Amino acid sequence: MQKTKKKLQDAAIKHVDEFYESYNNKKEQQLKQVREEAEKFLKERDEFFNQENTTTWDRALQLINVDDADIVGGRDRSKFKEILLKLKGNANAPGA
Repeated sequence: MQKTKKKLQDAAIKHVDEFYESYNNKKEQQLKQVREEAEKFLKERDEFFNQENTTTWDRALQLINVDDADIVGGRDRSKFKEILLKLKGNANAPGA
């Protein structure tokens, strides 16, 4: 009886240790992946904002799809696109 109980306890301890080892490995791997993704995002963001010879409006145009539909959800976006295209490359435009 004692032998069986001891075996059962040892097996339980082994399984718990394996669980926590696996959990910690997965957690560490996930943290590493999140750190890498954050670094990549920050690098891309900084490169985007530090582009040379571009204005704020040039970068805004890069973020939207100019070829997208002009009417979305019943709202006409063609005038907005037209204004952005006129501001493109104009270093003297307000907010540039």
